[in-house]
Amino acid sequence: EFRRVLFRSNYKIAASHLRLLADACNQYRAKTKHFPDQLQVLVPDYLPKIPQVKYVLNFWNQFTYSNHTIIWVSFPPSEKTSYNLETDTLTKLPN
Repeated sequence: EFRRVLFRSNYKIAASHLRLLADACNQYRAKTKHFPDQLQVLVPDYLPKIPQVKYVLNFWNQFTYSNHTIIWVSFPPSEKTSYNLETDTLTKLPN
């Protein structure tokens, strides 16, 4: 039960941080007419810093970004979720 509660809590945090990133990317796009090439260009004009996925300190804690898609490990070590900015689509990736 504790593990399930922790997972749900971490997923909510990750979803909140994803929304911050996606909003910043969309603001960047509104200003420049294209999505950023990397997340770091959003700092400091759109975000004070790139948020971590969730409040667990380990190497699965960073968002990655490629081809207008934000990816993170939703359940360590191998379950990943992606969010495509162009299509506004959230997808669980195959292991």
